[in-house]
Amino acid sequence: MKGKNMKSIHIKKLSPEIQSSDTDYKVDVEDLSNRWEKMTPDDKQDILNYLDVKQSFAWSHLSEDEKKAIYYISFGKWGPRNHPPMTVPEMVFKALVSLFLFTAFGFAMINYRKDKKKVKELEGESKKVEKLDASSPDEVSDK
Repeated sequence: MKGKNMKSIHIKKLSPEIQSSDTDYKVDVEDLSNRWEKMTPDDKQDILNYLDVKQSFAWSHLSEDEKKAIYYISFGKWGPRNHPPMTVPEMVFKALVSLFLFTAFGFAMINYRKDKKKVKELEGESKKVEKLDASSPDEVSDK
């Protein structure tokens, strides 16, 4: 990260397992919600990595700005959560498409009922024809 947005953060030795000495790591997370969209992908990734490491320690070691930055990155309106509101033409288009689809579905259901009735009628007529053929086979052969 570059110059003026840098802030020195001291990560203290927290346990005997950490053998390294005190470390300075410079990342500015102050007012991140207003700067996030304008930042370069590399800067964003640096902040994500930094906060990921910081979260592995106790929350008491995080500053208020770091906690706000973590909250914003996790739940803020950026990326997939940043949906602009629908415009009037988009709403009209969505309404017309929905109306068309529901109308088509309604006509399909009406035609399905009519087709079911017609199938029953045709099955009844074919049974009548079969009964007539079965009852008088001689009359058909005479003609």
